[in-house]
Amino acid sequence: MSRWTLGFFIIGSIKSRWSNSNWWKSGLETVSVGAIAAGLAHATGVFLKNPVGEQKG
Repeated sequence: MSRWTLGFFIIGSIKSRWSNSNWWKSGLETVSVGAIAAGLAHATGVFLKNPVGEQKG
């Protein structure tokens, strides 16, 4: 488990104190949102580095 995964899980678990969900569900939800955000940020960076239709050379 990476540090960011553990960090997001802990933040989500703490967040459950102010919501009506279980601590482990809130932790997994926060990890999932973080992973999706990281994936989208990575894909955006790849796209901006190599725009669609541009030839590498």
